[in-house]
Amino acid sequence: MPGLAILRLAGANWKLLAGIILATTIGFLWLRLQTVNAQLEARQADVRELQNINRSNMAEISRYEADKRRNDAAIIAEQTRRQKVTSQLDELRREIASAPRNGCVGPAVHGLINSLRNADADHKDHVR
Repeated sequence: MPGLAILRLAGANWKLLAGIILATTIGFLWLRLQTVNAQLEARQADVRELQNINRSNMAEISRYEADKRRNDAAIIAEQTRRQKVTSQLDELRREIASAPRNGCVGPAVHGLINSLRNADADHKDHVR
């Protein structure tokens, strides 16, 4: 029986057989460790790349927020300027409406022209 002969040979050389099994197991585990180390290095490289991308995105977001703050300030300044111009136009309309209908309008027109001259220095809408 060949199976019995293998068992007798294995029984006689069990230390050699155990050594071969141990060496094979250590070799397999060493190869597995190398594979895991390579995967770990690849993941660490991915993490570094993602951290760099995150820093770049955060800087871009900061620039967008700064632009938004500047734009908001410009919008508020323009709204304030337009309210002032609207107020001046409303005042001119009131002065025109209060001008005499039947009679001398010279003083009213002269007053309007003076108020326009004074308003001209106050805003940017005037084109020279």
